[in-house]
Amino acid sequence: APSDAGLPVVGGRLQASVYEIAFAPSVPSRVYAATSSGVAKSDDGGVNWLMLAGSPTAAALVVHPGDGDTLFIASHSGRVARSSDGGASWSSTTVSAQATVVDLVIAAGDPSRLYAGTTTGVFRSDDAGATWSAASAGLPAFGQYPHVNGVVVDHGNPNIVYAAAFGFGVHRSIDGGNSWTVLTNASVAE
Repeated sequence: APSDAGLPVVGGRLQASVYEIAFAPSVPSRVYAATSSGVAKSDDGGVNWLMLAGSPTAAALVVHPGDGDTLFIASHSGRVARSSDGGASWSSTTVSAQATVVDLVIAAGDPSRLYAGTTTGVFRSDDAGATWSAASAGLPAFGQYPHVNGVVVDHGNPNIVYAAAFGFGVHRSIDGGNSWTVLTNASVAE
């Protein structure tokens, strides 16, 4: 039976908000969970969990497609942390001091490229998260900034990116986020 062993549990209930979970594509039995208490890791398909000591709290999580020990987590404070040793240690960079990072993706065709969807638009890293630059030109603003709820990258081309802009539908970039075109509008039927 599945267990919450190692997670913050009181009375049989997990006492942390789980924001996102992700399998490690290169290690099928490995699962990571981004929680309000930090990052949890399972090496047996989620049966048993271990909270990673010293891991930052995380709002979004993505695992490198070819290396199950390399993962990136995004925080509500506009930062992205990277671990290349399965969560034993972390290095952190700022995406945007004004943003909350709500989504994080790795381009399958170029794993050194990451995109972050934030409350102030899309940001791109071409050096595995070491530095970030704005990639929101042409996205509509919700208030002062474009609020991006989700980002996906084409599996065959790391320059083709889709963004869900809060209140403004889905947009596509074919040049790595340098410009965007609306594909739907906010009145899409549910």
